Amino acid sequence: MTRTPETIVDESWTLAEDAAWKLVSVNQAMVIGPLLQPTLNTSAAALLSLIKDVANAHIQAFENPEANGRYCLVERVAHYSEVVNILHHLYPDFLLPEK
Repeated sequence: MTRTPETIVDESWTLAEDAAWKLVSVNQAMVIGPLLQPTLNTSAAALLSLIKDVANAHIQAFENPEANGRYCLVERVAHYSEVVNILHHLYPDFLLPEK
């Protein structure tokens, strides 16, 4: 619902917010949009295992009846260069940037 100066805010807004808090949400640290190229390149392929982890978390949140609240899929904050170093270590055969 878009809120404009003419919008009447009533108890339905509070009810909607209460209902939203009862939902399970999964918040991943990184979002990757559609690829610009028609094929999967090396850099995107290296991130495929991370994408699978996010998909698995969504499945677990959906299927587990005890799941509730928010789940943040973040181990820690890392600079892009650190991520590249980790990917070099995990996937030494991939052609990744040096920095």
